[in-house]
Amino acid sequence: MAPFNIDIRHEYRRLRFLLFATYALMSAGTVTVAGWYLYTGYRATVQVAQARSSTLTRALEEHMLGTFTAIDIQLRASARRLLETRALQRPSTPAMVEVLRQEAMQPGFLRSIYVYDASGRGHTTSLGADISRLRASEFEHLQEAQKSATDRLVVGRVIKGAVTGRPSIPLAHAIRNGDGRLVGIIGTSLEPAYFERFYKGLNLESGSSLVLLRSDGAVLVRFPEDPGRPADFSGTPLLREMMAESTAGTADLVSPSDGARRLLTYRHVPGWNLIVANGQLYATVIAPWWRIVWAVGSFVSVSLVIFFMLLRCVLLELVQRSDGERILRDSERRYRELLEQAADAITEQKNTQEALQRSEAWLKETRTLARIGSWELNRVSNSLYWCDETYFPQVEATIWREFPT
Repeated sequence: MAPFNIDIRHEYRRLRFLLFATYALMSAGTVTVAGWYLYTGYRATVQVAQARSSTLTRALEEHMLGTFTAIDIQLRASARRLLETRALQRPSTPAMVEVLRQEAMQPGFLRSIYVYDASGRGHTTSLGADISRLRASEFEHLQEAQKSATDRLVVGRVIKGAVTGRPSIPLAHAIRNGDGRLVGIIGTSLEPAYFERFYKGLNLESGSSLVLLRSDGAVLVRFPEDPGRPADFSGTPLLREMMAESTAGTADLVSPSDGARRLLTYRHVPGWNLIVANGQLYATVIAPWWRIVWAVGSFVSVSLVIFFMLLRCVLLELVQRSDGERILRDSERRYRELLEQAADAITEQKNTQEALQRSEAWLKETRTLARIGSWELNRVSNSLYWCDETYFPQVEATIWREFPT
């Protein structure tokens, strides 16, 4: 009895262990494959975002290069015209103002052109404003242009107009004659709104931002505008450790101003002390990947639940089969026991019957030898039983006479 139940329990435990092991391996394999798929998808998403950001940054670089090169060419042409007409040697005249106004209109995006003489005193502007009281020493970009040994275009920090209050990017370079002597300073200003019109046409994603800054970290243009963001990155590790060492790159960083994680791509504008940068919120970059994570996670979870339910059904079926097999084996055992008991009973009955027959034979033989016998009268049925040794017709008549019915 016990060995059958032990075998059934052992077989059931073995099958249950194999099923659970198979489910565990299948779950681990499914999760591993899903994890690898999501990991490669994450890397691909980031790489695509980096490539897109790099392409956008390169377009910004080309736009900045074309814009500042055009301004530089225009200011150089204006300076040559001033030298040819010797206008710097005469006080401001309507003719000179008209010349500067025509020069300022050439690119189509300059507000005005102004000129300072060699001593740093304001000379004239294309708007005809009197700037004779202004001095170059009052403006950082004019000082830098005045002290520069070349006529390289100087890009100054953003300043606000004294009258309009609108921000502008000041630009200036020195005017030198044929022998290299400083004879004046010519400059202009560029409104950040000019770049904003270009930026808006790029249809940036939500959370993206574009920045134009000088190599020393001074921010010139930021789109979209955010007064809460810093206007100078000169003290940040990004500028000191990355932008100063490479002409282009990508950085994954946390913004010190708002604490948001961003993917930043930057490029130096060749030939200019300018850097263009494109920042994207990391949450926006990987938002499509998170949707894939949700879909894959849901699929894996549902699949594992379905597999578990199937496993549970299989285990229940095994339990039922093991119970049925246990009942069948118990029935077979009891049947065999009954057969054994029946066989024992038949054998015992046969032995008893044989013993009885032997006893009857011996009794009969004994009666025959001893000439004795017995008889029996049943008064209920009026039956008379004789043994062979005692039956005599005379005796029977005597018995019926003595024991009438």
